Amino acid sequence: MKWVIIIVVLVVVAGGGVFAWMYFSDGNLPDFASDDGAGAGVFVEMEPLTVPFVRDGKFAHYVVLTVSLEVKSQGYATRCREQIPRIRDAFVSALHGLAERRAADQTMINIGRIKASLVASARKVMGSGVIQDVLVQLAH
Repeated sequence: MKWVIIIVVLVVVAGGGVFAWMYFSDGNLPDFASDDGAGAGVFVEMEPLTVPFVRDGKFAHYVVLTVSLEVKSQGYATRCREQIPRIRDAFVSALHGLAERRAADQTMINIGRIKASLVASARKVMGSGVIQDVLVQLAH
């Protein structure tokens, strides 16, 4: 009997969702394929970055970060690709600085702190208005 009640509730909820969608919209699904990309950034992929992870003042292991830069346009992407060596150097310096300033009891990677540091470093190299964000795709 419990299963019958659960199924009836699920059917009612699903039916209500479909009714609300049909009532409040014109019934058409959005066409994402025709999106002109307005507001969307262009991503510039970088080679993986390797950073030391220090624990109790001693080397523990390396952390490998896969990073992409989000820029506003294809023109900015071309400029960033030309400056990748300078951006990479700024990233390595910033990440080594973070490794030294890390709290002694910190055992996890603080992606938010890393990301903020990388965004600031990239903007320092490229100037304001070029870099929208830094996407940290993988940390291991």
